[in-house]
Amino acid sequence: MSDKVCPEISCYRAGAEPAAEKTPPPSAPGANSASSAVQQKKNHIPTLYGDGVGNGNALKGYGPERRVVIFSTVWNHVDGVSRTMKRLASHLKNRADSSVFVMSPDLTESDFAEASNSHRFHVSEVPAIPVPGRPEYKMAAPLQARQRAALETYAPHVVHVAAPDMLGHSAVRWAADFGVCSVCSYHTAYDTYLQYYRVGMLAAPLRQMLSGFYSSCDVVATPSYAAAEHLAEMGVPRERMGFFPRGINTTEFSPGQRSLTFRKELARTEDGEVVILWVARIVREKGLGTFVRTIAALLQGKNKGIIEGLPPFRVVIAGDGPDLPWTRKQLEGFPEVKILGHAGGGRLSRIYASGDIFYFPSRTEVIPNNLIEAMASGLAVVTDDVGVNRAIVRDGVTGVLVKDTAPLPADVTSYVETIAGLLRDPDRRAKMAAAARESTTGLTWKRTFASLRRSYDRCRPGRPYARHADVNIPGSKANLEAKNRVGGPPELN
Repeated sequence: MSDKVCPEISCYRAGAEPAAEKTPPPSAPGANSASSAVQQKKNHIPTLYGDGVGNGNALKGYGPERRVVIFSTVWNHVDGVSRTMKRLASHLKNRADSSVFVMSPDLTESDFAEASNSHRFHVSEVPAIPVPGRPEYKMAAPLQARQRAALETYAPHVVHVAAPDMLGHSAVRWAADFGVCSVCSYHTAYDTYLQYYRVGMLAAPLRQMLSGFYSSCDVVATPSYAAAEHLAEMGVPRERMGFFPRGINTTEFSPGQRSLTFRKELARTEDGEVVILWVARIVREKGLGTFVRTIAALLQGKNKGIIEGLPPFRVVIAGDGPDLPWTRKQLEGFPEVKILGHAGGGRLSRIYASGDIFYFPSRTEVIPNNLIEAMASGLAVVTDDVGVNRAIVRDGVTGVLVKDTAPLPADVTSYVETIAGLLRDPDRRAKMAAAARESTTGLTWKRTFASLRRSYDRCRPGRPYARHADVNIPGSKANLEAKNRVGGPPELN
């Protein structure tokens, strides 16, 4: 990959050494000859497709579009944040009035290939190191000189930051320096994780840091009222809150994906047994310990005759993560448990639809995408009675909200009784499953991105911004003048 020739800002790699040569006139959109590719790789500031940046010409080929830069440390990682942000990027690049530039340390060959063939999708690789103790995640560096140069060339209208890490902090600072609107989406309640790692004493200083970060953003895009309240309690101004809900593809996640073949081959059952399902990363902050203790208590109670009237049931766990070995060890004595590991794509849809009860006792979610996916797939859900879950699950109608005030419940009796009740009552399960499915039909991605664009729209009035045609080479007179100019971005249709 290090030898890859990147002809445009569309495939902009971290660590490449810039040359001191001037940028040649740009080729036509889509041009990608070998000679121009080699030449462009040498340039300090690669040119954009259809753009005259670098040779003094005005902006060409873009029109009054909205240019958005997305900063996300996770991009191809398997979690809800990366899936949401990738879907957002796809939405933006497919609109006639926008383009998107992704800066992340988590890019792949396919990202660069896609960018090299598009004038509305650009990528830049950011330096990073593995997170100590969690090597599946990366710790991105703050903006480097080449990323800053690329930003000044692209001259975005909106900087969209997905996480309050070093990269996110530097992106918000850059946006403030250049008069660009910063929209920070709230995805993860990091302060609620600490108790699961026995460092709860750090919660107060962490909340102070999070409050400072989100308060420095022009708009904070939250997925729910409960999430907004959590931020407000930390001191983030309510007037900065915007709405970025989550959508669901109800064709992809549907009861129609149910597969008797899957149930027989992977869950080792047909329709005669009830399947309790977990679909999530295998990490302790997802309520994994509560889930494992509940399942162990149910199976022991059934097998020893302590819990009466339970029908045959099995447990399917889909997901991967650092706590997978611990989970296997805790449940290895129960043949009724099947651990599938990572699942994605169409297989994930079949797994959801082939279950009967979705049990997810997490208390740390900002927005539980997997609950929405399970409900769209026609499952009765069991989860904790906390704010964000109340916004999704109607207790007793689309699922059951278990009332347990302990943040780390050692006594799982309430969960065991709830699930045992659903196991014994197929009619109640079926009614909940149908209601759960119906409740998700309005949660479209079209609605989601329309809400987010309204957050972007709040950036317009009176915002200083760098006019794209005036930003030539970083450090130039035009660049410095643009930095201090007051104006508004062009109106969008």
